[in-house]
Amino acid sequence: MAVAPVLERGKLPSGPPYPDIGGNLDNKHLGKGATIYFPVQVEGALFQTGDPHAVQGNGEVGSTALESSNTVTMQFILRKNMPIKRVEAETPTHYILMGMDKDLNVAAHDAVANTVEFLRNRKGLDFVDSLSLSSLAIDFEVTEIVDGTKSIHSMISKSLFKGEASDYWYRPDPTAPAAK
Repeated sequence: MAVAPVLERGKLPSGPPYPDIGGNLDNKHLGKGATIYFPVQVEGALFQTGDPHAVQGNGEVGSTALESSNTVTMQFILRKNMPIKRVEAETPTHYILMGMDKDLNVAAHDAVANTVEFLRNRKGLDFVDSLSLSSLAIDFEVTEIVDGTKSIHSMISKSLFKGEASDYWYRPDPTAPAAK
């Protein structure tokens, strides 16, 4: 899943993920009910999607997941009040921040830095408290190691913040039949 980059970047391969536009975001948490935020860089955003997986583990270590053809329903909302520089995500229970680079150590550093920035700017914590919380209560997971670009993401539990888990917009239809 990605939005178009600025024209000056030229053609980009679709295989690796990019921190600022998305791409092959092999993160198992980005499924049903997830919200993914993309920084819009061109008029209309020009969203694209592909390479759906029926199931995969984070890391996708065997160079493939259980590839599938999917029909998806998506809702697009332009959030002009949410200026972001990189792709972010949210589930009913977690905020997800990512770090991406060809070097896994750099990706990990970026994931921590992005998490600390999120905690400072959106949750009002100072630097020391943000870094301490990142170390004490936030899980960092390897998302992707199969492509040239490596990814690490943080899973920030909304339960750490009073009243936030109940504020998420996505509510599954309780009258819908259960998946089989």
